Amino acid sequence: MRTVIVMLGGLALTLAGCATSGGGDEGVRAENVCLNDYQITSFSPVGDTFLYVKGIGDRHYLFTMERGCVGLRSANTIGIPDRGGRICSNSSDRVIYRDVARGAESCRILDIESVASSEDARAIAEQREELRRQRN
Repeated sequence: MRTVIVMLGGLALTLAGCATSGGGDEGVRAENVCLNDYQITSFSPVGDTFLYVKGIGDRHYLFTMERGCVGLRSANTIGIPDRGGRICSNSSDRVIYRDVARGAESCRILDIESVASSEDARAIAEQREELRRQRN
């Protein structure tokens, strides 16, 4: 298994999205977003549950991660195990990340969605975190 690593200000990887129809159940996305992992240009953790990813061509994505991705908020590199260079929102792929304190960790991707901008990604993530806190 080969791992592709993205570093802030470093290695350029780009995302290319695709859409297919999905189920109509509540909580299930109607759009299946797929990315080519070699096209990511940068990333920014949003807490320990969300990851903003920027691609070339003004593409922006919000990854929703499995709860409890310890250390994700301080990640300085990310990687996605390469399975043909393509990940999709319904694939249950993992992100491998590293921070200076913990070393390498990994966490499962629950969803990937296209967003308009990094600001929108952060607003969506904060809104979802607030809803989660209210439920608990």
